[in-house]
Amino acid sequence: MSSRYREPRLEDMLADSIVKAVMEADGVDPRELEAELRQTAALLRPMRHTPKSPEAPQESHFPISPIDQPSTHDPP
Repeated sequence: MSSRYREPRLEDMLADSIVKAVMEADGVDPRELEAELRQTAALLRPMRHTPKSPEAPQESHFPISPIDQPSTHDPP
């Protein structure tokens, strides 16, 4: 990281020893994860730089996945 307040780069996060250990324990392929994260970033980048209209509410262009929805088994 070059700046004190800057977020770490993807390469830095994936190179972290703890992150590597967790990915290995979970059976995550680091190359596949990196490719998926870069693809997601590329899809989100145009939305991030779109000027917002003050009178129009911003709606998500992505549906909520089942993982984002509360489970009936979750405590209140």
